[in-house]
Amino acid sequence: MSVDPTLSSLVAICLVTVTSFVFTNLDNLILGVLTLGAQHRRTAPVVLGMIAASLLVLLLSIIGVFIGLAVDADLLGYLGIAPIGIGLYSLFYAGSAQPRVAQDVGAVERGSAVSIWLGTASLLFANSGDTLAILLPLLMESSRPAALVVAVTFLLCAVLWAILARVLSRQRILVRRLQDSGERFVPWIMIAVGIYILLDTGTDSLF
Repeated sequence: MSVDPTLSSLVAICLVTVTSFVFTNLDNLILGVLTLGAQHRRTAPVVLGMIAASLLVLLLSIIGVFIGLAVDADLLGYLGIAPIGIGLYSLFYAGSAQPRVAQDVGAVERGSAVSIWLGTASLLFANSGDTLAILLPLLMESSRPAALVVAVTFLLCAVLWAILARVLSRQRILVRRLQDSGERFVPWIMIAVGIYILLDTGTDSLF
């Protein structure tokens, strides 16, 4: 039986969502920045493609939540194991596989606005597995008010992320440094969020 979360727990889940989004989307930020730089004046399709990729992640997570309704509620409490496992794997294999940014950006066609939009959305969505691994458990383990906070916060982050990429599109060196330093924290963020999900919180739908 779920309980209504308190204001403090809603603030906590909001902070968890923002932190998770920022650190698991640093790679998408640099991809967005470089793609924007390559498109010069045709930036709107890239920005919309970035937002569309996040919408797809959210939609897939929501579908996962509905599928999870058929699963025994006692099992949902173990969803935090997924981000913990991915975080530990990333720590163990740190540096073993670096993204080929230039090749990925080159895969986005310079054709019509629709093709650029689709290419950007597909590229970033395919690169959002770590975000999905955190967002899905957060939604499934949250009561309805908390899940709404997670979804709205995630969408706001997606829009702000696309705007930030547009602003930083001429500051590639800064973005690369941000990515290099920030990616070191991604495994730890995933482990921390996994532990947060496993713990009993005010947003937990299992009590």
